[in-house]
Amino acid sequence: MKLNLNHQLSLLTLAGLLASAAQPLHAQSLLLNGSFETQGGSFDNWNVNSPGASLIIDSPTGNNHVNAFQSSTPDGGSYYALFTSSAINSTLDQAFATTPGTQYDINFYVNDPHGNSALTVKAGSSALLNIPDGYTALDGLGWVDFNYTYQATGPSTDLAFAGLSGSFLGVDAVTVTSVPEPGTVALDSLWALGLALLRYRRVA
Repeated sequence: MKLNLNHQLSLLTLAGLLASAAQPLHAQSLLLNGSFETQGGSFDNWNVNSPGASLIIDSPTGNNHVNAFQSSTPDGGSYYALFTSSAINSTLDQAFATTPGTQYDINFYVNDPHGNSALTVKAGSSALLNIPDGYTALDGLGWVDFNYTYQATGPSTDLAFAGLSGSFLGVDAVTVTSVPEPGTVALDSLWALGLALLRYRRVA
């Protein structure tokens, strides 16, 4: 049987919805200004402890300490947070709403172009990353992606970055998203399938 144009379009719509339903849903980050792009580069929404203004906003065309090995930020933006050579004991943190027992995906990029930088990253009381003073393995690698799964224990969690050495180190593209439960993903897929079938029956 030859399908008319409406039938063909409906089948294509069904196929597209099924394909999209099979993909992970991309949730919006719970952090604000995670790439430091607000107002042309700023620490808006972040709490900053920067003795001697040692924690700054930089860009590939600015001080250029971090991007010595590449000309852009990891997410295609224009700015990043830079712990400078005097950023000992400088901290950068932001709290985000959480549901106890729920898992969250925490992702960020670090650039240590000269080595010898030290950085700790914590979500609440949980240590995610500890780059010890004098660590050189990240030297020359450019922006390195770090990803962690964190299970919340309270209604709010503080994500904190602490610079602990006297070398240059960049942080950028910080995101926090909730990890959907398998049952939720399945229901979303069934919902998309139901809409596609309903549309097809109406056209048919």
